[in-house]
Amino acid sequence: MTGDAPVRQRFAVPRTLGGRMRAPALGLLIALTGVLAACSAKPDDAARRPALYVLAGTQGQPSALLTLSADGGKTLSRTALRQAGASVMALGDDGRLWVGGRSVSGLPLTSITVLDPALGTQTRVTTPANPGAGLALAGGKLYVAASQNGFGGAVAEIDPATLATRTLEIPAPTGKSYILTALAAAGDKVVVAGMTQGPDPAKRYAAVTVLDARTLTIAWRSEVLANADIWQILPHQGGFVLLNAASAEDPRAPAMGGWLLNAGQRLSALPIEPAAVWGAVAGDVLYSYHNAAWNALSGSRARAVSTYNFTTGQRRTSALPDGMDARDLLLAGDRLLLSVRSNGDDQPSGVYALKLNAGQLNDRAPAPVLVAQVDGPGKLLWRPAPAAAPAR
Repeated sequence: MTGDAPVRQRFAVPRTLGGRMRAPALGLLIALTGVLAACSAKPDDAARRPALYVLAGTQGQPSALLTLSADGGKTLSRTALRQAGASVMALGDDGRLWVGGRSVSGLPLTSITVLDPALGTQTRVTTPANPGAGLALAGGKLYVAASQNGFGGAVAEIDPATLATRTLEIPAPTGKSYILTALAAAGDKVVVAGMTQGPDPAKRYAAVTVLDARTLTIAWRSEVLANADIWQILPHQGGFVLLNAASAEDPRAPAMGGWLLNAGQRLSALPIEPAAVWGAVAGDVLYSYHNAAWNALSGSRARAVSTYNFTTGQRRTSALPDGMDARDLLLAGDRLLLSVRSNGDDQPSGVYALKLNAGQLNDRAPAPVLVAQVDGPGKLLWRPAPAAAPAR
């Protein structure tokens, strides 16, 4: 276990006008006071409304955090993150936003950033190298998955109040490579997954590790899984959903798009569409984005979104435009939002929305609509309106 001290930075905050000034006329003073009061009320009003966070930035360039209106049609703010490679984020109940990233141009990142909109600060918290595989808040702690040098990963546990850190090293399951790609946490469990090696160099392999959050120790490890590549893990009813981007490569039919990991650490195949990369769970429904070319040499341009009902087993799939490469999927009310990077066709980079019908995909759904053009969009995160204060 290790502990590290935080490093604090500040945003560039606009300074108030200073220096000597002549006494203004009373009418002008009253007018100016009214204008300033109206301006000062706007941030508070905006903070009470739902919004959409978008990580943005192209390879090798500083990342930015965009705050968009709930419908995505208006950019409310753009914050420079002072680091490249931002790839994951998590939102705390206190409104602070945690951002982690991966290596850029071979230079490892060794910290995550916590943004406090109320104070206008960015604070760097030291972590193991390349903390961009996943962030999750559970049980009053933040858990960070770091891929390090690819020969073994690490999970850091951070106390959001004090920024005190504990770290657990996770060795490679086969003594070879283990590049962490996903993390989720719920209850007393933290689940991570990563790429590893197997006997057939033509196949993709992955392994899953479950941690006991109470002691930050390894509780269970899966065998090495063939035809597996896990980039998102979702908590669900005491267990976890693991989406498998490489499932279309499994020669067995029908291909299963993921697994369910139950409370007893048992993996069972999940009968969703293959090549599931990103997803979201709401109630009994799993929403997934599918791309067989993700992190693969496949030339397939077929893309799709699907729904799966855990209770009834009902599945529904809707094809997306060919080559629509999404970096994330988010469920926002009656819409599925996709973070899409341009594929060189008539498809600008940005946030796209697909309308749902009572939580389900429409049988003849139109193509997703561009709601916000964004350069190099990445992860998406919904910021709900804060809960109303209790009546006195």
